[in-house]
Amino acid sequence: MSKIKEPSFGEQFPCKEGAPSSGTACPTGDVYLSGLAALRGELAALRADEPVLNKLERVSVNALITYAAYDTGVSEDVVRAIVETRFNVDDISKIQGCDYEDVIRYLVDLNPKAIIN
Repeated sequence: MSKIKEPSFGEQFPCKEGAPSSGTACPTGDVYLSGLAALRGELAALRADEPVLNKLERVSVNALITYAAYDTGVSEDVVRAIVETRFNVDDISKIQGCDYEDVIRYLVDLNPKAIIN
């Protein structure tokens, strides 16, 4: 199994002679994701300009809220309230666009029973 290294933006790693050098597996077995790191930075910069979640993002967040509620056996209202409190909004639709990835991560790792009890 190869090791994955994610360099900072603009960092370059040399591969052995004759091997491709950007975002590919090198003969040493390491995978270099410099292109992926750059893309993440550019996407985050684009997201910073959006004031709230767009329609597709709201659908995704609501779907994860529904799943989290089903999976943990609590009501959707409880999960929704937890997310709204965590992101300091009075409604899911007011979550900032730049917080979308954080909301997704939070919902994936959410354990409402630990918060409630």
